[in-house]
Order: sequence, then structure tokens, then C-alpha cells
Amino acid sequence: MTIQQFISHFKSLSLDFDEALTTHLSDNHELLPHVLMGDWTRSVLALQARQGVGHEEVQAALQTLEMAMAQGSSDLQELVVVSFLENLDPGTPELAELRKSFGPALAQAMNVFENWRP
Repeated sequence: MTIQQFISHFKSLSLDFDEALTTHLSDNHELLPHVLMGDWTRSVLALQARQGVGHEEVQAALQTLEMAMAQGSSDLQELVVVSFLENLDPGTPELAELRKSFGPALAQAMNVFENWRP
């Protein structure tokens, strides 16, 4: 899966994600994948806060992120780690709840990210 394929699929998962993409393109006049992923991270967290982690749109987003980490190009994997996982606030109850629904590839990437030391 490429970054473009991921974006096309992810935006279709929720009206919130599609609206975030529309706003992103309007504000930036071009697609900036890392900035967009930060927007989508906030969208996932907002959906989680409103609907709960078990909501189908939250679960679909996490499954898509899992697929990106397990089968995506190296550029896509980097996008997910640097601009999704890095935008999650460590130690918060929201992240703890969200992590329960991470698949193995996303969980492993989060563990590597959290334990990385320069």
C-alpha cells in the first residue's frame, strides 16, 4: 500500500476524516501527508471521545493503520509512526484505551517509538 492508496482509503472511513482532508487541502493548497496525518490523529481521538474506542469508525481507522504498518511501503510506515503515533499523548487514559485495539504491527511500532533513545 502506498501513501496515496492509504489516504484514499482512510478518508472513506468517516465523514470526519473526509472533512479533515477537505479542510487540509483548502488550508494548504496541496497535500502534505504528515500534516494531514496529524489532523487525522486528532480526528480519531475526537471520535474516540464522542463514540468510544469500540465505535466502528475508530475501529476501521485502527485496522487501516494496522494494515499500513503490516503491509505498507516504508514511506507509509514512517508516516504512521512519525505523524500518527508521535501525535498520541503518552500516559493518557485515552491512549491506554486506544492501545487495547492496536493490532500487533501497530503495537510493536508504538513500543519501539516509546522506547527509542538517542
